[in-house]
Amino acid sequence: YAASDDEIQALAHFERALALCEINCYRQFETATLSALGKLYLRQYVYDQALHYLTAALQVAQEIGAKQTIYEAHQLLADIYKKAGNFQQALTHYEQFH
Repeated sequence: YAASDDEIQALAHFERALALCEINCYRQFETATLSALGKLYLRQYVYDQALHYLTAALQVAQEIGAKQTIYEAHQLLADIYKKAGNFQQALTHYEQFH
């Protein structure tokens, strides 16, 4: 749904997937779902929600050692903070993925 621009359906499915991941302790899928939600909100310019989900994705990824998700989350968080004018936070995250 995210690829087809049906964002309402995508959000509903991602939220359901996230709930299932949390219930069943599927940490790898949880971090992927959190990241996908963050990216979807980022595309909608809803930065507070994007920050929420990407920060959560980063935290879970760090807990389980998912290096690719850690890298990607830092990159996206740097972009969001830069757009929001918070250059110190942007730099902090930028330095983490370089």
